Amino acid sequence: MQPIETSRLLLRVDSYEDYLSAFATLDDAALKTRFGIQTDMDLEAQKAKVSGGLVTYRTSLVYFHLILKETTEVVGSFAYHNWYPRDHRSEIGYDIKTEAHKNKGYMKEAFPFMISYGFESMGLNRMEAFIDPANTASRRLVEGAGFHEEAVMKQRYRPADEFRDGVVYALLASR
Repeated sequence: MQPIETSRLLLRVDSYEDYLSAFATLDDAALKTRFGIQTDMDLEAQKAKVSGGLVTYRTSLVYFHLILKETTEVVGSFAYHNWYPRDHRSEIGYDIKTEAHKNKGYMKEAFPFMISYGFESMGLNRMEAFIDPANTASRRLVEGAGFHEEAVMKQRYRPADEFRDGVVYALLASR
């Protein structure tokens, strides 16, 4: 598939098969460049995810990589992970790779294109985002895209040594 183009970005779509092919054929340096992986530890974690199986009999995924047109650097990613094709729903996740690229509006610029892709190309009826209540930038991003807060899930995450709540946001195709 051809990348989706915005004013400053190319949005490359990578399927599960694309990941398998890349991790089977590319060396570590090429993998880091292709996927915007910053550290060796992050690369090893990504290898473990790919070798452990990114899809199951009932779930699949689609990744987008946000690439700066100017430099071809991968500055962020967006994923439809925990995609349930039969149920026409998916959880979304996204990140900007480095502090230097945060607060430049890259995700906000790319978000409408990726949301449209989910509804139009994947046939989704529902998108869900689970966000740490303290992550105000992420909350503003999804709210600006029309997502609505539905619930707070108590102690959903354990990123370090403490449990954290998760705010559930959803966007329906009938929005």
